[in-house]
Amino acid sequence: MSENAFNRDPGKQNGQRAVDREVSRLNAIVNGERQQVSWLLWWTIGVWALWLLLVPTVLVVSYDHAKGDSRRATSQPTTQSVAPRDSASHVPEVLTGTFYVVLFAAVYGLPIAGVILAALLVVSRRTASTNQIRASLATINAHLRLLKAPRFTKGDTK
Repeated sequence: MSENAFNRDPGKQNGQRAVDREVSRLNAIVNGERQQVSWLLWWTIGVWALWLLLVPTVLVVSYDHAKGDSRRATSQPTTQSVAPRDSASHVPEVLTGTFYVVLFAAVYGLPIAGVILAALLVVSRRTASTNQIRASLATINAHLRLLKAPRFTKGDTK
């Protein structure tokens, strides 16, 4: 049977449409998984890039803070009496302390998040590849079943 006769046969057209719908559905699933892997890749790169930028920042801030402490220690005489501080003068110290806590958490938390994201990326990429292979095999299987189906011509009564 030629390709034109195949296209004119309504049973084959319905079967072909069903296969085409299934193939498009499988392709949509595979494309969604690819997009998820891409999104996860960019988040992983972003977390590691942020951490790599944060490490020199921590070193510079720590150096500057240590340098400032050494200047204050050498510039203040030891015989000076300590004046009581009001609560408004504690605000910069509280903000500085909070800054160091957040910085400490980021320096140690970002690598942990990066490792988790990298592991998820590997698993997601593997799952997407496996599902793509399954979708391709299902497509081939559907096409083969469609070709294997009995073909009837107008003169056949079966």
